[in-house]
Amino acid sequence: MNHPVILHITEQLGVGGTEILLKNTLPVLTEYQHVVVYLSGGDGLKESFSQYPVYCLEHTGKSTIFRSVRRLRKICKQHQVSIVHAHLFWSSIIARLAKPANTRLITTLHSVLSKDAFEKNKLSLWAERLTCGRQDAVIGVSAYVLRDYLQHTGYKGKTHVLYNFIPALFFKENNSSPLHSNEIKLRCIAVGNLKEVKNYPFLLAAFGGLDPGSFELDIIGEGSMRPELEAAIAGKKLPVKLLGSQHDLASLLPGYRVFIQASSYEGFGIAMAEAVAAGLIPVLSDIPVHREVTKENAYYFSLNDTGELTRLLTMISEGKADTNKLQNCREHIRNICSADNYFKQLRVIYSS
Repeated sequence: MNHPVILHITEQLGVGGTEILLKNTLPVLTEYQHVVVYLSGGDGLKESFSQYPVYCLEHTGKSTIFRSVRRLRKICKQHQVSIVHAHLFWSSIIARLAKPANTRLITTLHSVLSKDAFEKNKLSLWAERLTCGRQDAVIGVSAYVLRDYLQHTGYKGKTHVLYNFIPALFFKENNSSPLHSNEIKLRCIAVGNLKEVKNYPFLLAAFGGLDPGSFELDIIGEGSMRPELEAAIAGKKLPVKLLGSQHDLASLLPGYRVFIQASSYEGFGIAMAEAVAAGLIPVLSDIPVHREVTKENAYYFSLNDTGELTRLLTMISEGKADTNKLQNCREHIRNICSADNYFKQLRVIYSS
């Protein structure tokens, strides 16, 4: 018996949170056949999808949107696709225009679209409003992301909140005690592409106010801000290192005590959830999604005051972190981000 076919479309197959989630999801859904389509750009994870048909639409922007629509429609018909699952903004627009009439379309919102799309380009908001009725359901990776979307688009269809899942290897029990009281330095890590929304200059300014002999920060990620950050680190001799892209966070994270994220906004914050699962203390910018995903069990700092972050890090270095709060945070992440919970909900969405 042939299994139903799901076509998964995203913007690229680089090493990003969406692509990693997709890589970890497809092998579990053995009751479906899978086709993977990406628009263009990075393909660092392409080999991870080698067991599936993979297509690149070679989409280069608005001028090629109708060509991309035609190509996607042809792929849907060729593979007799039952469900299209679209990820990220332009993939979703193209999928809505391309999907055959008898094909269901599910869209996952991975980011705060009012910030990532609508504020940057008013035409993107109109494109979303004009096409959102062609999808059968919308999944938000957090309640905050979904509220933001509904507020701006007026979408009236089915909605679901489905938190990203964290692979079980992050929850090793020997990772559950983050205090490392014998450490000379407080080892901190931040994870995310080197781009403006992550507020890395804020982190550098905060570490400039700390004793370099007692604190250190490693940043994992790549992006256009690297030269600027390198210059600031070298110029002020900060205890900060840029480690570039890394593919094995599960092995790296237990070597640190604190996870820091200074984002102006996030859709979910999968690196943060992985770090909490691995036993790190979460020290996070005070934004709604961070409070939602940690259930108020992290340490939060204002993005208007680097001193607030330095005070939190000093407090943690002195062994004053609340271990009950940290354990509650870890258990909450385990509950909402378990693979069992994720796949149970996703299967219901696919079969409904």
